[in-house]
Amino acid sequence: MDRVFEIRTADQLRVLGSPARRDIFEALLGIAEPGAGVPAREIAEWAGLSVESTHYHLGKLTRIGLVTQTGQRDTGGRPEMLFAPAFDEIELKRGKRGPTYVRELVRVVRLLLNRVERDYARAAPEGAFAARPSVSRAIGWMTPDEVESARKLTHQLERLVRTADDRARAGGLAGRERVSITTVLTPIEARDPADS
Repeated sequence: MDRVFEIRTADQLRVLGSPARRDIFEALLGIAEPGAGVPAREIAEWAGLSVESTHYHLGKLTRIGLVTQTGQRDTGGRPEMLFAPAFDEIELKRGKRGPTYVRELVRVVRLLLNRVERDYARAAPEGAFAARPSVSRAIGWMTPDEVESARKLTHQLERLVRTADDRARAGGLAGRERVSITTVLTPIEARDPADS
């Protein structure tokens, strides 16, 4: 796969602004084997959603091309449609962004921050294994090589999460917590600091 989906339109951004759709896409990235699809029932279980809701959101993700239907599985009754991620990474549009796109981007960021705040409030304050919420933010001037090193660290973190999910699928959820990890690596200023 190793392809990047660039969010080019406000409509695509609106579709991806839904926390449920992001959960579904992240679940697909974690559980879909290369070249194989996953039924909505299994995606729903890992995303923590109902099967009906998952089907609805998969339709939206399929419409913008982020998810594909890869076939169907015979169940003896009604066949199950199989879904797979068409991309393994998402990036925001580069270059000039129109006012509609920027407004939608601000709305999506607000939704994301509200969700992080809710997740933080729900996190168990006590317990031997309770995952404690933590936030880190760093801003600095980086060379292209340093940015690439940061991307590699992000990919390592994603692999760690996927490996944990694989182990959970193989051994069950006992002794595990569902943890949300959000990383953002984006240019925020394009001028040369030497020009200051």
